[in-house]
Amino acid sequence: MIVEGKLDKMEVEKKGGKTKSMNVGITIDDVEVKNQDIQIKYTYLVRYLDNVGQIKIEGTLTAKEDTKLAREIEKTWRKNKKNRKLPMNYSTMIINAINYTGSANGTLAARLFDLPPPLVPPQITLKKGKK
Repeated sequence: MIVEGKLDKMEVEKKGGKTKSMNVGITIDDVEVKNQDIQIKYTYLVRYLDNVGQIKIEGTLTAKEDTKLAREIEKTWRKNKKNRKLPMNYSTMIINAINYTGSANGTLAARLFDLPPPLVPPQITLKKGKK
């Protein structure tokens, strides 16, 4: 469970021009596990097309997990140094938390610099219901 999220650094660059298109990227930079405490360092990057500008947010999520999950996270992260990953079942929660934080804080920064807000609509999945 995520117990804390903080921003470590934010950079906004506007070069000029207008665009409504952007690419949003999320990178997990580092994971540190100490017993049940997990720190996840990340970068949330919005690149506006047509070289209009970018917003870069670096932050840290802190989570507290049961011992078994904490070990799995550490093992999966350290498994392949060239292509580090988190366990798939854990990644979804982390990416959604980073996306929410990045979108919210990025929108505030974008407003100050007259850039389009980096709001990424949630993915909606429909299931057939029971009658």
